[in-house]
Amino acid sequence: SFKINLINKRVDNNLNFTVENINNNNLNSSTSFKVFNLNGQEVVNRKLKITKSNFSVNINHLASGMYILKIKNNKYLDNYKLLKQ
Repeated sequence: SFKINLINKRVDNNLNFTVENINNNNLNSSTSFKVFNLNGQEVVNRKLKITKSNFSVNINHLASGMYILKIKNNKYLDNYKLLKQ
């Protein structure tokens, strides 16, 4: 099934992803990427269309620290803890 993987949970400026089992059902579907600080404040909110198996989201404006990443599209939801260095 469709899955988006965060390549490295310790990041500097970009969140890098790979996509498994991309097909016509999820190709070009709108996927939201939200990053929250540990106080629950949303600090990043991006919507991207998945068109390839590798992509990145820039987070260089965030301060160093721990964050929660939430990824969602029409049939997929996942959460990651990440460390911005």
